[in-house]
Amino acid sequence: MTADADTCAALLRALRELKASTRRLAQDLSDVPVADGAILAVLATDGDQRVTDLAHRLRIDESSVSRRTTALVGDGAVVRVADPADGRAHLLQLTAAGRDRWAATQRRVTDALAVRLQDWDGDELDRVAADLRRLAADVARPVRAPA
Repeated sequence: MTADADTCAALLRALRELKASTRRLAQDLSDVPVADGAILAVLATDGDQRVTDLAHRLRIDESSVSRRTTALVGDGAVVRVADPADGRAHLLQLTAAGRDRWAATQRRVTDALAVRLQDWDGDELDRVAADLRRLAADVARPVRAPA
């Protein structure tokens, strides 16, 4: 069976709803603004980043990332370190306090999600997670032009 336009449109709507719901949940339980949380998430999962790379990864303007990271540096959640590949550049790095802050937020969100999904059994959740990973991989895959 192939995916038709109506099914794909319904899937996109469902994904938007899921993204909005999880974003609201994270906002409600986080002690950091959404933009700061996104920066902390990337640094926690992907490691040290240049501002330009972070902006590209988050798909937001470099000046916005720069302003937000300046605030995070001021809060002690992030530090600037010399880039070993280019001594003229800096990398943003999570501090222990920033990592703890991110981990605490993740625990709160994960715990809240577990409460909301308590009627689901483990096998169902495993299947959904696997299907979402497959969907993400397929959507990210380059499409070859028809021959």
